Amino acid sequence: MPIIFGHGLTRCKEHQAKYCDQAMLDERVVVVYDARGHGESSGWEESPPEVFTWEEQAGDVFAVADAFGLTTFVVGGNSMTSAAAVYAALRCNPRVAGFVFCRLPTAWDTRKARQGSLLKAAVSGEGSTPSNVLAGAAMSDLPEPKALEGRLPSVPVLLLSTHDDPVHPVATPETMAQLFPSATLVICNNGKDSIKREFPGIIRDFMCQVDGGTHVSGT
Repeated sequence: MPIIFGHGLTRCKEHQAKYCDQAMLDERVVVVYDARGHGESSGWEESPPEVFTWEEQAGDVFAVADAFGLTTFVVGGNSMTSAAAVYAALRCNPRVAGFVFCRLPTAWDTRKARQGSLLKAAVSGEGSTPSNVLAGAAMSDLPEPKALEGRLPSVPVLLLSTHDDPVHPVATPETMAQLFPSATLVICNNGKDSIKREFPGIIRDFMCQVDGGTHVSGT
């Protein structure tokens, strides 16, 4: 089963490919793409911030799938693109065989403080990430839980998170795990080290389970 995987805010496909390469062994098709406004993507330079919200990014994964001729695939994302993948899940597209949500960002009650810091960064213009991209992130939030409840009743979902990461709090995936009937939640204890050491193997096992028509047990 192919997987399409996105990266986090301010990152690019090369950064994400490092641990996707670790995770996706065998002869699996792995597509890692530059999100709009990041890396080598182009044509977005003059776009308003609304274009870069998580909800607007949700359709990009299907455009990528079309470009690579993929009919059925797993959607994966890290941080920003994991949030965009949540909006993709709302579409209940039959082409999607599973979802991998890595390090979901702040959402709902925990989102306001993060939105403020992102807006401040957008106004200051510091760093290499365009201001309109940062402003779009500041405008973003996940759908209300009621909109997600009971979605994907039979589609395997993997939620990966780590402790001690205020930008990606465990509260977000914990809530999501209650909303998706087929969700598996794995919270690692080693912080950012888990991303390199533990996430790849967990994703690889999940993908093998998807290939076999089953999914891993929740923890």
